Amino acid sequence: MRPTLLAPAAVLGLVACTLGPRFADFGPAHAPEGVRVVASLASSSAPPGRTEVQGELLEVREQGLLVLGMLVELREARKPEKALPMQHSGGRRRVVLVPFGVIQKARFEGTGRCCELQDGIVPTDAVRDRLRLVSRFPQGIAPELLRRLLEIQGQAEIQRLGP
Repeated sequence: MRPTLLAPAAVLGLVACTLGPRFADFGPAHAPEGVRVVASLASSSAPPGRTEVQGELLEVREQGLLVLGMLVELREARKPEKALPMQHSGGRRRVVLVPFGVIQKARFEGTGRCCELQDGIVPTDAVRDRLRLVSRFPQGIAPELLRRLLEIQGQAEIQRLGP
């Protein structure tokens, strides 16, 4: 390699090693969990007021996100007023499918802006693939395991938000 190219290549190599999430700061790297997701819902798909789904990203499906979480109603900017049970959950977390079409905005812990979703737009394959990698079940959740998870949460089936 020519000496004039060696210095810029070394600088690029150092910069590349410092970009992106670090192991120490990335929760899913320390435990068998998916990243935390906070998804604001379009008003027609949720109770009156501004509502979010907050929880753990279990799986990324073609039609939406499978989340273990709760609905949270927001009265003022980013101040949770109260957790809303999802269909008589008694305040417990629920397994819920959030279709991409009802997501007003979604943020995923530790992924930066590259994986934010908004305005009900279906993400590209590249974004879906990246989100799969940070979900609890990147390969998809096996039917028997899903059945057991639903049973533990006191559900007969996945709760689907929106139309």
